[in-house]
Amino acid sequence: MRAEPPKMVAISATVLVVAAESPESLESQARGTRRTIALTGTVAAYGRVLEHHGWGDAHDELRALSKQGRWTDMPDVIDDEMLCTIAAVGTPAEVADTLVAPYGGLAERLALVTTFDSTSTDPGTDYRSWALLLEQLRRAVADRRPTASDPVRPPD
Repeated sequence: MRAEPPKMVAISATVLVVAAESPESLESQARGTRRTIALTGTVAAYGRVLEHHGWGDAHDELRALSKQGRWTDMPDVIDDEMLCTIAAVGTPAEVADTLVAPYGGLAERLALVTTFDSTSTDPGTDYRSWALLLEQLRRAVADRRPTASDPVRPPD
């Protein structure tokens, strides 16, 4: 007996996120996310992504720094344009809107990846920001509820 093929494929996307209410927490998270992008950017396969955006020189610089063991210098290669292109960055409400725009009609699940603010004197700050982000994201998705007639489109 032949199994009937599934009627729908669930698509998941992993997204780097920098979401915070305070500028200090935002900057701390951004630094950690720059580090993640920098480490990933040393891999040849991800170099093509950087090249696609016109950042091939950054890939070469990241590889050179990694070979020299200059790991702490690598996040400095990731400028604001690169960070904001690769990651969703802003307040929780801004990030929710940023995520719904490209993924709302395409992905069924999002895996949000972040680094928390390790310099905060109030460790609950990041948790409150993330609770707010999730609340805003739920609201934005509910407002955008796709219908069966919505075209499936790739992210911008």
